[in-house]
Amino acid sequence: PKPQTPNPKPQTPNPEKRRCSRERIRELTPTHFKINRHQNNKMIMGSDPEENITRPFKTEEPATVLSSSEATNTLNEDVIETFRRDFLSIVQKINFYYSPSAPDARRLEAEVREYELWGPFAFALVFAVTLVLRNNSNAESIFSTMIMFFVFGAIVFTVNARLLQTNLSYLQGVSIIGYSIFPFNIASVASVLFFFIPKFVMTMLITVSTLWAVKIGFRIVNSLAQSDKVWLVLMPLVLFDLTMAWFVYFSI
Repeated sequence: PKPQTPNPKPQTPNPEKRRCSRERIRELTPTHFKINRHQNNKMIMGSDPEENITRPFKTEEPATVLSSSEATNTLNEDVIETFRRDFLSIVQKINFYYSPSAPDARRLEAEVREYELWGPFAFALVFAVTLVLRNNSNAESIFSTMIMFFVFGAIVFTVNARLLQTNLSYLQGVSIIGYSIFPFNIASVASVLFFFIPKFVMTMLITVSTLWAVKIGFRIVNSLAQSDKVWLVLMPLVLFDLTMAWFVYFSI
């Protein structure tokens, strides 16, 4: 038979060591735990009461965070600098939306979310002014009709997109509508500057502008709407583009 090994005796705690530890804790005063601001040191208690160590640490200054009003405040900015920045922003949007190669869907969606309204305002204003220059007899009615049509078209497009479960705000809809009429700005300005161009050439230019605008609208809507609802969301934008083409055609 195997010899039986005696059970190890349980270790009895050393009362002398425990007493020394308690006395050591009593001797610690609150000043041991205060932060030495001049030396940047702090007393840190370890698991063993006798192993109290001092570790240096760095105090960091709180970061200065600007509020949204301070970050976007342009009251002290030069007027020329403001116009230059807004103009460059419009040019960047045009280059992004109308680039020959289709951008990434996620990047395009992020660009639509960060809408910009100076471009749509400028395009709508230029389009209305060019139609007024072509028809001086009814200047006031044409100008007001075009502005109201632009606002109403943005409302219809946004409401239709929301009903089809597309996350789109009204201002984002205004931005999409505004940048979709950029090809018609080219056609309307060309009809004013080059009034001697034959009508069939202008008709071809208007047709190309309409197809171009529909293509860009499809690219933008495709990044926002569900795959089976893209054309339903796009339908008001297509009708808007066809109406804009009709305005340009009957103004020449």
